[in-house]
Amino acid sequence: MSFLTPITAAIAAAIAIPALVLLYFLKLKRRRMSVASTILWKQSVQDLQVNSPFQKIKRNLLLFVQLLILGLLLFAVARPIIQAEVMPGKRIVILIDHSGSMNAKDGSPTRLDDAKSAALRIINNLDIKQTADNENGAMIVTFAERPQVLTKFTTNKAALRNAVDMIQPTDQRSVLSLALSVIEPEVLQRTSDSSTTTQVYIISDGQVHNLNARPLAISGADLQYVRVGTPESEDPPKNLAITALSTRRDPDRPQYVQVYAKVNNYNHAKTQTSLTLRVNGKVANVRPMTINSASSDGPASSSVQFDLRFPGYARIDLAINSDDALLSDNYASTILAPAKRLRVLLVTEGNAYWQLALKSVGIRELVTMRPRKYENQDLSTLMRGGWDTSGLIGATGEGFDVIVFDSYTPSKLPPVNSIFMGGVPSVNELELKAFSNQDNLPVTGFLSWERDHPVMVSVALDDVMIRSPGWLAVPSNAKILATSETGPVLAEVKQDGRHYLISAFSLLDSRWPLHTSFPVFVDNAIQYLGLGKLAEQSGVSYQTGEVATIPVLGKDQIQYTGPAALSTAEPRQGLAILDRFDRAGVYQTDSESVEPPFNQLAVNMLDAQESNLATIDRLQVGASAVQGQSTQSAITREIWHLFIWGALIFLLIEWILYTRRMHI
Repeated sequence: MSFLTPITAAIAAAIAIPALVLLYFLKLKRRRMSVASTILWKQSVQDLQVNSPFQKIKRNLLLFVQLLILGLLLFAVARPIIQAEVMPGKRIVILIDHSGSMNAKDGSPTRLDDAKSAALRIINNLDIKQTADNENGAMIVTFAERPQVLTKFTTNKAALRNAVDMIQPTDQRSVLSLALSVIEPEVLQRTSDSSTTTQVYIISDGQVHNLNARPLAISGADLQYVRVGTPESEDPPKNLAITALSTRRDPDRPQYVQVYAKVNNYNHAKTQTSLTLRVNGKVANVRPMTINSASSDGPASSSVQFDLRFPGYARIDLAINSDDALLSDNYASTILAPAKRLRVLLVTEGNAYWQLALKSVGIRELVTMRPRKYENQDLSTLMRGGWDTSGLIGATGEGFDVIVFDSYTPSKLPPVNSIFMGGVPSVNELELKAFSNQDNLPVTGFLSWERDHPVMVSVALDDVMIRSPGWLAVPSNAKILATSETGPVLAEVKQDGRHYLISAFSLLDSRWPLHTSFPVFVDNAIQYLGLGKLAEQSGVSYQTGEVATIPVLGKDQIQYTGPAALSTAEPRQGLAILDRFDRAGVYQTDSESVEPPFNQLAVNMLDAQESNLATIDRLQVGASAVQGQSTQSAITREIWHLFIWGALIFLLIEWILYTRRMHI
């Protein structure tokens, strides 16, 4: 139990308690009277002794009762609060945070262990009875990057305990809003069927992310926040964290690599440490670092750069050489890929603009093919790494990174990231809305374009005119890249793990090739579609909680070994989707179906908020009434009203004692 206004209560106590006791020291002022008998002298002497200001106070039951009443009122003034752990109820939902910060070693031995112990205490003290519809049961839900329902509402305490015991730690970030959205349908359904409010316990250290930047809320529930970890009033555990890692190859000298890292200091003191760089397991460099102390505005940080000469594949590992409360963020890795020049297939009846633009962006090899010949190809041979035929089109057996379709739509969707200029492939919900009069197409300009998209960086379309046959109707997961006066004309569509850039107009129906923005667009598009993550950096790495899509050659599932077991789904069109990453570290596979750099997967935490081990004392969550009017309030329970009721009860007792004493 803690107090919201302890200072106010202490000041009131310093005034009220001495004043009450002083009343019992006061001597009554009596007037002289003549009486006919001395039988009342004994009682008069006793009254004088009781009210003598310099005599020791004798036992007085009224004084103790009044002091007790005053103490209860002062406790109410201090506004005591509790973070209820075992409050019985008919319906209980227990949300347990098992994100990266819950692995901090300021618990018994970690915060997650304390959270599981708190959940077990709640379960052990539940007063629930079996009903036909399990209306008054309990429900266990864990949350990190995604929530997971471990048990539906049940009255079986053994099943609830087993679910809690099976909770495993993760290095993911903590997203509470998704967990609340998962349990809200259950809460609303049972609230509508009954007048009883569902009790929701959130067991966490309070370091939670809010994806939509709106107040967290849930209707029809009474929320209790059970905090674990070092209290906010105390200094948080010591922690240093690698919060950023990237690699870049020199564009002019691709054998040279620059490795950038950022280290945050969450300690309230200047900290000296060192950062070790390993290449393929061997120490390449050790860099000493001095980082300023954290402040009320946030952690202090320091950046470091390493320069390497390594032209091929390599595993890059960084490690902070210090021991602190959270080890997962002391390490970060990336798989360095070699300098790669792309192979591009151009399918066209003939277009010199495309050939000049593609050759100018520095691709390794450009192969040109007519549409009729393309239709006779085995699509699986077009994928990079899957070229195993006799080279019918003059290729070297390596497949292609990108395919460009010029004013032509293939009968089947290609299994390679592609550009469709003047053709719309058969993608779900994608359609070209054409004008009825194709002989008199309008000439329009661009109204807007997505300047922040990698494909449109440094691409200016202000003075580009096009003769548009219509506009694009795109699916919900598409990204509109450019809009003309007629509607969307350039978009990115994703299907089966592939990226397709779609243009509603043909290149020859515009003057775009005559502008400098066209080769810039081609360079951006080829790098984005052909290199993926390598377009922005030379290393391949992932964050915990992320889902990875990897290229594979076969059709069998792939197994990875590492900090946690990983398996892929059944590959489709040369791509396999991995399970969501739970733990940070490096995962490896021996399968020959996976080519470098994807035979090793570097997974890092790299989350500045999750590495912040300061706990939050009051978690702000919106709790609304059954009517659905959501209001923001702190989910701590004030119990001052209980002390008020106690004071009233003892006031009644004091009145009874006083009237009995005054009765003659």
